[in-house]
Amino acid sequence: VLKGNENEAKKLKVLQYFKDNWNTINNIKYSRQEKIFLPHTKPNKADETSKIVTISFSPLHLAIIYKCADILASVFKHMMEDAEFCGEVLILPIGTNIENDDLKVYTDIPDEVCALSTVFLCVKYNADALRDILDIAKQHKMLDDVMKAKEMRGMNLLHFSTRNK
Repeated sequence: VLKGNENEAKKLKVLQYFKDNWNTINNIKYSRQEKIFLPHTKPNKADETSKIVTISFSPLHLAIIYKCADILASVFKHMMEDAEFCGEVLILPIGTNIENDDLKVYTDIPDEVCALSTVFLCVKYNADALRDILDIAKQHKMLDDVMKAKEMRGMNLLHFSTRNK
């Protein structure tokens, strides 16, 4: 459903789940693995030139990436009603097992591996969600904190957005 399945019964069931479990929905994680490589090595070289990293997405992250408007509307409604939940959502990072030392060694690391927060994902994948989430942050007087946020490589939102046009 998050990827665009149009089965109406499934869609309603998932949307109802988000509505009923909005305060714990971000505890669910969907993981995938990526392989990153040392500079100037080829993907078919020996394992010592690569590292497998695990990336864990919450359902909200996937809703942003796949532009699931119904689910995002439900989450945004709860963000407007609950400032604490809003603060959680704004800074909710993608889970990753990459370490800061890896950032010095490996190159061409996908953005998602760098523990992007919800707002950074909106910058990369969903301009409409970004507009809405920033409006909600402003409503709760959290906009300054959002604008000061940085991802693992040290980029703030403005720097990150120029890299992800």
